[in-house]
Amino acid sequence: MDKEIKERIAAINSGIIPEGYKKTKVGIVPVEWEVEHIGEHLQEYRELSNDIEKYPVYSSSRKGLIPQSDYYDQKEATQTNLGYKIVPVGYVTYRHMSDDDIFHFNLNTTGKSVLVSSEYPVFNAKSNANLYYIISCLNEMPRFRYFCRSQKLGGTRTRLYYKNLSMYQLSFPPLPEQQKIAEILSTQDKLIELQEKKIEQLKELKKAYLQKMFPKKGSKYPELRFKGFTDPWEQRKLGDMCDEFQSGKSIKASEITDSGRYAVYGGNGFRGYTNTYNHDGDFALIGRQGALCGNMNFSSGKAYFTEHAVAVHGNNDNDTLFLYYLLDLMNLGQYSGQSAQPGLAVNKIIQLTTKVPNIAEQKQISCFFKALDNLITLHQRKSEQEKQKKKALMQLLLTGIVRTK
Repeated sequence: MDKEIKERIAAINSGIIPEGYKKTKVGIVPVEWEVEHIGEHLQEYRELSNDIEKYPVYSSSRKGLIPQSDYYDQKEATQTNLGYKIVPVGYVTYRHMSDDDIFHFNLNTTGKSVLVSSEYPVFNAKSNANLYYIISCLNEMPRFRYFCRSQKLGGTRTRLYYKNLSMYQLSFPPLPEQQKIAEILSTQDKLIELQEKKIEQLKELKKAYLQKMFPKKGSKYPELRFKGFTDPWEQRKLGDMCDEFQSGKSIKASEITDSGRYAVYGGNGFRGYTNTYNHDGDFALIGRQGALCGNMNFSSGKAYFTEHAVAVHGNNDNDTLFLYYLLDLMNLGQYSGQSAQPGLAVNKIIQLTTKVPNIAEQKQISCFFKALDNLITLHQRKSEQEKQKKKALMQLLLTGIVRTK
């Protein structure tokens, strides 16, 4: 970032209006930019259809447009009294209700028209605006979330109807500049999408290997094995394979902070940091209670495990890292009690039986999956780096601090 841009940012943050800029209702922006209601630049689309044979039914989520059968766990779409809204290719839709004041606007890039709930608004940009520029401002700028929060009229949910969205004020650069900004941000989104796609491919690869490198139900032999291993896997109780299989200790919420010397793990995984620890070494961690009951984590070194996390450590004949992958594959959440607050009973879990190989084969398997996990983590970090780059670009481009040429 050059000196001129740094000085411009410092001036604007101090409320000083740099040359070539003006003060508006939405902040300090370039003099060529106009502050207008976005409704002046949008065209609502209201066409309905019940033809679920012709059009696939989708749901608008924060991860994008997702087929309804995937979003609702294989639930097939059915015709409705009102029908569904049609979302043509290149149009935008969003879920009009939110539990936390966040609304995500999804551009239909599926290559075909799709159907969404009749309650979801659908719109496109008029010829005087760039649609990608607009939804970038809506999806990413904190000021829009403040606007959304103001729409809450009581109750637990916030509703953002199209007529209210239309009243949101946004600063609009000249159309050619909007298009250039949209092109830059779209290019960055493609880089992020590339990393996310690679992560999903690696996760699917890991899933496939887990299915092949652990025996199927009723078998003592996995489909895929490392060279030199031919013995059948033997049935064992979980409790017999460990020298520790117990919950951690309670800790006050006030003792958990955003920074500290030791990580804290609870029923739903990582919770923060504290300045003391109650375990040291390698441990597989089972979420014993909470919304993610049965979830698995792995901890190396000094850490604090709460009473809602079950610490598992293999004995001399079993590899702890292998047990981590084995327990994850066992889907322990299915054994949680049926109550308002799901929970796992350790005295019951340790009685569960499973098939395991000798420790030499266990270590080969855990080493293989650890390498895969490391590769996934690498791409997750790259993805996060690209997301941070996009955030920086938006802060500069969508405010006019940096101008496109």
